[in-house]
Amino acid sequence: MPPRLLITVDTELSNFPDGQGLWGRVGSEEWGLPRLIAAFRELDVRATFFLDVYAGNEKNIAEQRRAAEVICAAGHDLQLHTHPAEVFDRGRDQIRNYSLAEQKEIIDFGCQRMAQWTGRRPELHRAGDWAADHITLAALRHWNFRADFSACPWSRNCALDIDAISGNGWTRIDGMLCGVGTCYRDRLTGRMRRMDLGSSSFREVQDILSRRID
Repeated sequence: MPPRLLITVDTELSNFPDGQGLWGRVGSEEWGLPRLIAAFRELDVRATFFLDVYAGNEKNIAEQRRAAEVICAAGHDLQLHTHPAEVFDRGRDQIRNYSLAEQKEIIDFGCQRMAQWTGRRPELHRAGDWAADHITLAALRHWNFRADFSACPWSRNCALDIDAISGNGWTRIDGMLCGVGTCYRDRLTGRMRRMDLGSSSFREVQDILSRRID
């Protein structure tokens, strides 16, 4: 079987000024979500967008809802990205900083908001900042999620067992199917790197893909 490439996009307002987090707005042009969707359309590629839906004010809620609608209208896969601080506790910005009961509530809140906007609940998850722990997986199992995409040996925020996520591809942790974010070791610096257009050059990504990693 040939190797498969899953393209995922963390889609969030983040800490950028108004209009830049989701839309990449510079002057009259948008370089963010609309530009990505246009590129995927040209290449006939379907991507999975992990959308943060935890805005805490009406303006940002409207922005996130618009993003959900744009992604779904373009025929892409829309799934859950958890940055819970704005809704739950501004002093705890990562889901791993919450108890099991709280993580269940966070995930259900995101599912309900997404279902309200799109008519369907998500079934895949990625923690903001890759900051999932084993409690997160238990909370996801409680809500019958199919898989989690928070495992990443590169990120110090990921609190999953490092021995379980030491390789690329698929693994099972605590009974949950987990997609490990593809990483590689930079042969010049020896550093662990993630295959991500936000941190690797396009030539580096081409090099990794040419090795036919699944």
